[in-house]
Amino acid sequence: MNKIKILILSVLALALVFSLTACLFIRNDPGTATKEPANAPTEAPVTPTEEPVDPIVGIWSMQTIDDETGEEIDSGVNYIFEKDGAGEIKGGGILYPFSWLKTEDKLIVTAEDKDEVIRIVELTDSKLQLKPSGETDAIKYVRKQPRTTKTVDKNKLIGRWDFDLNDANSNYLQFYENGFGEDYNNGVIDFFSWTLQEDEVRFHYIENGNSYYVYVTIDGDKLSIDNDIGEEPFVLSRNTKDARTVNTKVTKDDLVGNWYDGEYPLIFESDGTGSAYGSSYHWNLYGDLLQLIYNKDSEPEYEYYFTTINGKTLILANWTGDYEFTRK
Repeated sequence: MNKIKILILSVLALALVFSLTACLFIRNDPGTATKEPANAPTEAPVTPTEEPVDPIVGIWSMQTIDDETGEEIDSGVNYIFEKDGAGEIKGGGILYPFSWLKTEDKLIVTAEDKDEVIRIVELTDSKLQLKPSGETDAIKYVRKQPRTTKTVDKNKLIGRWDFDLNDANSNYLQFYENGFGEDYNNGVIDFFSWTLQEDEVRFHYIENGNSYYVYVTIDGDKLSIDNDIGEEPFVLSRNTKDARTVNTKVTKDDLVGNWYDGEYPLIFESDGTGSAYGSSYHWNLYGDLLQLIYNKDSEPEYEYYFTTINGKTLILANWTGDYEFTRK
């Protein structure tokens, strides 16, 4: 899309890792315990000390060479190493999660179930150099401080935001209070889950599994979206007229069963499988958004419907029309 699905920066992926921390369990054997004399002096309690933080923990900005000046510059791509062994590559609105494990002068990095061993050439308080397998040159990074954030009210973000209120077919973003949303772009709707932390909105798209982030500012009925690529923010306008609310009364248990619009049933099994008109599918319910996945294990095809259940009547609606079924 022309706003959230930002251009993907060309980066050498450090994909990454679970931190394997060893735990030592010490058990006192009550059979061999010795009893302290009644007047024995009481020892001062020992204050537990925190484990030292690995120097690689933090935010590291990948450096690149400016084609015109030949100088090292910030690439705009950050590698974030958390204390718990989690991490992510973050830049230009794109999020790529990884996990990591450091052993002496090497990093074992894991992403998408693939491991890679990367040599640590240099690690100081401010500089990091990593040399992936098969590469001639090391990649340089400099430590970066966290960005200054501001707090955005989640309740103000909920609703529909249009790129052009004067266009009936305007691209828009819709944020629902249940943590899901719609991204309408040139006649195609993608659905996502979303979270807000301070002023950062994170999107996880249901169909393709990709994750993105933006920084937002709300001023009255205007929503500014900065996708972190150094350009002017997009400005959207609140659309209260066409905004949709989630039907919270629909549950998975209500949907399970056989529904008919004629001779053939629409079947929803409790294990998330089903069939319609002779074709099998897997199904999920996000709020009142029904997702049907056909050919899940080969070339999946997706259908989405907004769902309403009134007694024995099921109504499935999307941009192609409304479809009514009766439970039998």
